[in-house]
Amino acid sequence: MGRFSLSGTEQSPRARGCGFGGPFQVVALALMVWGLALMASPAIPGQSSDFVLYFDSVGAFTPEIPVTVRALIDNPGGPLAGWSIAVCHDERLEIVGAGPGQAVLIHNGGQSADFSNIVIFPGAGVRQGVVIDFMSTHLLPADLGHEVAILQYALVGNPLPKPQVSYCNQLFPGDFSLSETLVVAPGGVAIDPTTVVGILGLKFPFTRGDANQDGRVDLADGIGLLGILMMGEPVLCEDACDHNDDGSFNFADAIASLHSSFGNAPAPPPPGLGSCDQDPTEDLLNCGDYVTCP
Repeated sequence: MGRFSLSGTEQSPRARGCGFGGPFQVVALALMVWGLALMASPAIPGQSSDFVLYFDSVGAFTPEIPVTVRALIDNPGGPLAGWSIAVCHDERLEIVGAGPGQAVLIHNGGQSADFSNIVIFPGAGVRQGVVIDFMSTHLLPADLGHEVAILQYALVGNPLPKPQVSYCNQLFPGDFSLSETLVVAPGGVAIDPTTVVGILGLKFPFTRGDANQDGRVDLADGIGLLGILMMGEPVLCEDACDHNDDGSFNFADAIASLHSSFGNAPAPPPPGLGSCDQDPTEDLLNCGDYVTCP
């Protein structure tokens, strides 16, 4: 088909009458249901490992800067005619933007999908419905890492533990029907895909090596690191304790700190003494409580 397409991104009101939203939303949702109904028979019971939905966070984010999250699908089990996804998020997050991914824009014979609709539900989540080609002439090919949607989230609560986003089956506030997560194969077979939760990382400014958070990097930090490791004292900022920036916190950091204090080893890597910044190294360490930065 390819010459006729419907697409849009909408924001659902929190409460409007029966929750149908604006006129375009009614038409768009009706078309989505119609398109998927033409293709889809009852879903295959149980999750299929040949079709996996997951997330890819594009870097970590700070409380001031939204994070971009890509919704992705691996479909080695075969091509797809379309899909419907609902994404729910941690209450400490707010979705601030959503748009179609590359899989929606190029696989209908080099054009956008015949039907693509995204609805944002403030405070709750987002729904996407896609039909690649109403005639099923063009399909999403079997492959890995198809980008189906691009989402943006802002932090509105405590950053730790790390907030999550997940695929869900959800009746969103103000909506009139259940939003489901499923994929549709050619011939009208609806498949329940395997889904993977996304964990979003946060970055906070700190000074590497300042384990005791007194604004200096000196002998007291090496002694403090030994106390944390040997006596189980609380860790306020794991990144600050990672003196050698190897992505872990252990006795090697205490030794490096002591040697550095006596001039027998170099100063800690950035952000070291005299600086206060985010960790340039991607690792699994957190720093949710560093109070010395201005």
